[in-house]
Amino acid sequence: MNLLIVDDDINYINLFREWLYQTEYNFNVVNNGFECINFLQNHRYDYVIIDIFMPEMSGLKLYEFVESNFNVNLVIMSSSRDYINYKLPHITNKFIKPTTFEEFNDMMAKLQ
Repeated sequence: MNLLIVDDDINYINLFREWLYQTEYNFNVVNNGFECINFLQNHRYDYVIIDIFMPEMSGLKLYEFVESNFNVNLVIMSSSRDYINYKLPHITNKFIKPTTFEEFNDMMAKLQ
């Protein structure tokens, strides 16, 4: 599976890299929506996992743009449980940001 992770939080970027190196997934991690769009123009991904709250281009704007312009499965994530549960009822693939490798693996298993 090819993944693109989009998150501006350096701590999560480092965690995702650490976790993904322990898997057999092919992946890239970028830190903003503009980098995401550039990667999507040049690579094929099975899933793009997008953080909601990012500067420059919010995750929701990025989600809408990617959904309209690329053929890829999208996932929204956030550390805000309330936002995920109550503000995004129309989005089916959504997760609370994982804080352990086990939570990450559970999240990925739900996608497959």
